[in-house]
Amino acid sequence: MMEFIVNYKNIIEIFNNTDELSEFIGNYWKQKIDDLDDGKYYSIALSGGNTPIKIFKYLSENFKDKIVWNEIRFFWGDERCVPPSKNDSNYKLAYDYLFSKIDLHESNIFRIKGEDNQ
Repeated sequence: MMEFIVNYKNIIEIFNNTDELSEFIGNYWKQKIDDLDDGKYYSIALSGGNTPIKIFKYLSENFKDKIVWNEIRFFWGDERCVPPSKNDSNYKLAYDYLFSKIDLHESNIFRIKGEDNQ
């Protein structure tokens, strides 16, 4: 069994599996969105790699219609130096497992252009 530990507001939460963690994240995001003032957005920085795939899948299946996705702006903490069409792209993973399955406008996605060499 794998444990996932999350520290927020100086409170440590321990989850037994990715489904429990994903449920927590979905409910947390939903609460943040529900509490927003009109015209405001909630910003989230996504991590890269394969770790978030299970979370993205869970959120797209279980929170697709529970969260107002267009009130979230998505950013990345990192990106690989590859085009967004490559399997190594962190953007592609988020797109394939979350963005393409929810109602989210493209203008809410602020990807790192890893294919740029500048």
